[in-house]
Amino acid sequence: MNIPASLISKHFLVVDDYESMRVMVSDQLKAFGVQKITFASSGNEALKKIVELESSNPIQYVLSDMMMKDGSGIDLVTGIRKELGKKNLPVLMITSKSEITTLLDAVKAGISNYIIKPWEEEDFAKKLVECDKN
Repeated sequence: MNIPASLISKHFLVVDDYESMRVMVSDQLKAFGVQKITFASSGNEALKKIVELESSNPIQYVLSDMMMKDGSGIDLVTGIRKELGKKNLPVLMITSKSEITTLLDAVKAGISNYIIKPWEEEDFAKKLVECDKN
């Protein structure tokens, strides 16, 4: 499945405490044609990179794991929305948790959308596009 050129040209930040997941998500993005990808292994590192890159090469899309060793993806989204004031930055939460309470907490924090592991390529592409429209 193809994703729009406007999405392909964005700068993505992939946040996960496991390198194998960062690589897997990155490979999927590259298969769609995305070339600008930055990585963070924690929510705190992600927030720092968003701030550091703001003036030179701003992050335009965040894909984050829900559960990480140093905090949750919900903590990251809260930081993006409240601390950094980035209300319109698309955030796609990647999770293995499908409990409704966890997902509701993530929605309340301000995620744009979520996808549950494992996913099909077509579902991933659809979620990326939907998340970018919100």
